[in-house]
Amino acid sequence: EYLYASYNFISEFPVLPTSIIDVCFDNNRIIKIHSLINYQKLKCLSLRNNFLTKIPQLPSNLKKFDITFNRLKETDEQKDLMIRMISFDYNSFSSIPNFSKNISSLSLSHNNIVDINLNLSFNYLYRLDLSSNHIKEIPPSLFKLGHLTQLYLYNNELTQLPNEITNSHIEVL
Repeated sequence: EYLYASYNFISEFPVLPTSIIDVCFDNNRIIKIHSLINYQKLKCLSLRNNFLTKIPQLPSNLKKFDITFNRLKETDEQKDLMIRMISFDYNSFSSIPNFSKNISSLSLSHNNIVDINLNLSFNYLYRLDLSSNHIKEIPPSLFKLGHLTQLYLYNNELTQLPNEITNSHIEVL
């Protein structure tokens, strides 16, 4: 059910038993992943520090996905996922990927994001980390996200905060 194969020289994501629940292939040399859609029991997937440029369609029951320190620039839209936590830190995204509306924690620090073009249907998003990007302005609509309480924007190019922040639920800024 659990497979931890970090710090190896694996270059392609292997075929695994469909009963797998937790997979960690951090610090390998993975450049390609074939479809993961058949791994419906998979809850946690960590692929930190590899050479990935694309993410395949993810299994719908995945809850936590960490793909920090890769070479991602964009990702296909992922629909109908139950995913709650995603970390895309240290990649090359220029915009916020369109992911599941069920996400509660989204981290995109240390990318190349200039604009916050966030999908306002993120019904459960409470934590958003956009630190160390190139953001110059925060759209007032960001503060309409009713569950957003943690917003990390340090090390950007902001010159002001919108007045709408006073009516938001932000607790950590």
